[in-house]
Amino acid sequence: MDGSNSSEALDRFAAFYDLEYADYNEDVSFYLNYASIYRDEPDPQASIQSRKPQILELGCGTGRLLVPLARAGCEVVGVDASPAMLAIASDRLAAAGVSDCIPLTAEMSKANLPAGYRADLIIIALNTFQYLTSMEAQIATLRRLRPHLAEDGRLIIALPGPTIWPDQERLDNILYLQGSFAAPSGGTVQKWFTATYDPISQLQAVTFIYDEIQSDGTLRRTLAPLTLRYTFRYEMEHLLAACGYHLERLYGSYELDPLTADSAHMIFVAQGGHEP
Repeated sequence: MDGSNSSEALDRFAAFYDLEYADYNEDVSFYLNYASIYRDEPDPQASIQSRKPQILELGCGTGRLLVPLARAGCEVVGVDASPAMLAIASDRLAAAGVSDCIPLTAEMSKANLPAGYRADLIIIALNTFQYLTSMEAQIATLRRLRPHLAEDGRLIIALPGPTIWPDQERLDNILYLQGSFAAPSGGTVQKWFTATYDPISQLQAVTFIYDEIQSDGTLRRTLAPLTLRYTFRYEMEHLLAACGYHLERLYGSYELDPLTADSAHMIFVAQGGHEP
């Protein structure tokens, strides 16, 4: 992906991603409600089929949001830099009987969308904007998306809130057990991580360690190094303004609570303003 996060590095997560996030649904209703704004009410007398909301998700991973959005009657384009993630997403969409979805392999800042394509809703969910590890990549992504946002469309970016911001001392190369999961093929997968944080560059270098432990005690270890960039509230607001958006709403939760010092999320809802 952008910066140091290559598609090969992200592919390492693919086999383990759904163990942790397949059932994560805290934000699903939030995005479905925003998508419903763009759904035409069906007219039984009309001979032309109602227009479906056009949704673009960047960093769609294994299709966690793609399936419920498509099932809700949206036409969805999912972009991800990891071919392995998209392969799982395609299988998930097929198993769900979903056809109104197009998966595209591309980095966020380099996604080549058709010139005339316009999305009612562009989603960068679950802290995925952090994978853009430089200001240049962030600006390139936001500017690339701007012509593809419908006139009354919205861009939604979910970032970590104040309670998730990094603690430099706590992250100083200490090994933490983040979770333990039952593997579909049997045995257990333990997820560990170690990280360092540089407050000057706002970059967190993290290594996720996945230990696959079989019933006979054998262990297979996979290392997945990643770099994440933290973007703070007014920095994000300036980025949006510089790239041709205006901020419509800022939430601290998926229940639409205001942003406070105790918020785990920062959810930016922006619309198109001036052309950058």
